[in-house]
Amino acid sequence: MHRPIAIAVLLLAVTLGSMACDNGPPLERTTTRERGTIIGEFHTENPENIQFPVKVLFAIDCSLSMLSSDPLNPPDEPYGRRIAAVRRFLERYNTDDYPSVSFGILLWAGSVIDQTRNGYGEPGYTRSVEELNRVLDNVRNESYTDYVGAVTDIRQIVENDIMNTSYQESGANDLPRSKYIVCFFSDGMPNTDAGSQLPQDIWNQVEELTQITEDRGVGQFNFHSFFLSSLFRDASGDYIPGYE
Repeated sequence: MHRPIAIAVLLLAVTLGSMACDNGPPLERTTTRERGTIIGEFHTENPENIQFPVKVLFAIDCSLSMLSSDPLNPPDEPYGRRIAAVRRFLERYNTDDYPSVSFGILLWAGSVIDQTRNGYGEPGYTRSVEELNRVLDNVRNESYTDYVGAVTDIRQIVENDIMNTSYQESGANDLPRSKYIVCFFSDGMPNTDAGSQLPQDIWNQVEELTQITEDRGVGQFNFHSFFLSSLFRDASGDYIPGYE
């Protein structure tokens, strides 16, 4: 007989309790702070052992048109002025004062005429005076001016070097500090046996190469083109200054 009354009293208590919660003051947020201490050591690399590799590649046009743009037998420069300029650069920078700099040379026309080899026997970079001179002494002019093919060959050299560096124990640290420089010498008239090459096709090849170096984490990549030609004259027939 008393059980229904007890249930009613319990429901009333629950209802009053709910009303009391709704009418109460809002809860305040609290913040708990704790302080911790970490003790350890951070060892930096020895500055004397840190290397900043610089890879300089000379891609030299040796097509038939270069016989007019840069003849092979000027006084004191029997291989042409562009070759003499590369030799002077090597004489200055391929020394013990610049141990982190290595060099590549690509002689190209309608195809590869010759190129330097690295320590693995692959097309690549070297500091060997004998290997650099071997390629420079093999200059000859032949066939076409295949820009697309030349940039493709440059890409192979750069990609192979990045891959070889990645396999080395210090490769993960060397690539972000590495700088690749391409010096592209030509008379600016790209063509193959199939005809002229479109500027956009050439540009796309250079952009792809640039993107590869960025994707692989190379510190810096620069592609410099040097226009070498004596074939451009003004209306009077005189050479345009800067193109002699």
